[in-house]
Amino acid sequence: MQTRRTRPWPCIAAAGALCLVLLAPGDSSASISISAGNLSSADNVNFPTTSNVNTVTGTVNGTSVTLAFYSLPTISLDSNSGAATIQANGTGVLSNLTAEFQSGYGATALDFAVQQLAKDGNVTITAYDQFGASATLALPAQKSANSQFLVQIQTSPGELITKVAWTTDSGVADHQTVAKQYRVEGVGTYTLAPVPEPSTLVGASVAGVFGLIYALRRKR
Repeated sequence: MQTRRTRPWPCIAAAGALCLVLLAPGDSSASISISAGNLSSADNVNFPTTSNVNTVTGTVNGTSVTLAFYSLPTISLDSNSGAATIQANGTGVLSNLTAEFQSGYGATALDFAVQQLAKDGNVTITAYDQFGASATLALPAQKSANSQFLVQIQTSPGELITKVAWTTDSGVADHQTVAKQYRVEGVGTYTLAPVPEPSTLVGASVAGVFGLIYALRRKR
């Protein structure tokens, strides 16, 4: 009885293809929700009182976790600890602001207030999670010296907000904008798996392709 010898190349091809699936970066299925409103309960972000600085670093109440606020390089910031407010220094225009947690930290929810003191205009909010996924929403903010526009950002289980950025319409660039009363909920830590080196992905790709080609040629 003749024993049939199994050719290993289809297995090599399959292994190479599997390596591609395992090594290729995946998309996050997490969900970020941005809407008008505020959280029912959250911890305040405490600011120092500063003037004419490039970065304001706040601390989440009751923790040592920090949240750094920065704007365009040409815009200096003022912050007030009593009113928990950040605005452009002097006659500067605060049309761009980013808040980012210290490395390895994030929160499940965050809210803050925006106040337009000179002109109406959209405020565009973009939130990012630890996987690099993001959500963006443009919300109208009306000029008012007495009222404020509330924004809340929430995530799905297993997801943490790591950075929030907002900008205003270029058409209302001469307004004065104030951001204040930042609060966060569900502060936590995360660790991301290392991203494979490009050479590793290329090697797996080459092995899979050549294995598949050889298997097809032998089959003929």
